[in-house]
Amino acid sequence: MLNTQVIYYQTDDGGTFYFRQKDLTLINDLERASRWSTKKEAQKVLRSLDKKALPNQTILALPKLKVGCVDLIEDFDLTQTMLSISEPTPEDELLNELLLMDQADFLALIDDISHVIMVLPELRNVLKNDVKYADSVILQDYLHTIELSDFDLKTGYHLAQKLKQSRQKRRCEKDRLQLISALVSAEDEVTITVERAKETQRLLHSIQGERHYHYRSKDIENELGDMLSGS
Repeated sequence: MLNTQVIYYQTDDGGTFYFRQKDLTLINDLERASRWSTKKEAQKVLRSLDKKALPNQTILALPKLKVGCVDLIEDFDLTQTMLSISEPTPEDELLNELLLMDQADFLALIDDISHVIMVLPELRNVLKNDVKYADSVILQDYLHTIELSDFDLKTGYHLAQKLKQSRQKRRCEKDRLQLISALVSAEDEVTITVERAKETQRLLHSIQGERHYHYRSKDIENELGDMLSGS
């Protein structure tokens, strides 16, 4: 199996066009497309494309151009060649987007990133205090109000809604705190490594997924569990 790299883009209707370096055009014939031995070489060519020198068709497709791997599998008995492009990863797509970004936009992005990094330690501390306050003060106020007061059905529903809003706000703050803590050390230092970035991505996907709660009390689960199961 021989792996080569091509520059290509896919249309909305599923068609695929490939870049030909000789005349800077896009063609729908993979066998006539330009190929490179490494992904780095293909990305370098893609990054060097100058709009002023490109045909209109290529200019229009420039933001959509990607680097992909083509697998050539030769079957000598059938004298056929199977060609398939592997799907780019989200990281590949982001890399291509950054490589093709205008200089002003790229510098603005780096400026935003650097400012975010600068405030992450303080943001982590603020969120940590907010979560602590929600648990030690606000929650206790609601619980003691429920415990010590008499209220009708309407007031009870209003109280439950306010408590729910408070806990949902606290959940958002805790989620953010968890994500930031993956990047900020206990000494308030921001250390961004590939592994920490991957861990943050894993946490992010977990947070974005469906929430599940495991009851600690079997009696309460038997009484209220159906409310969380949706039945």
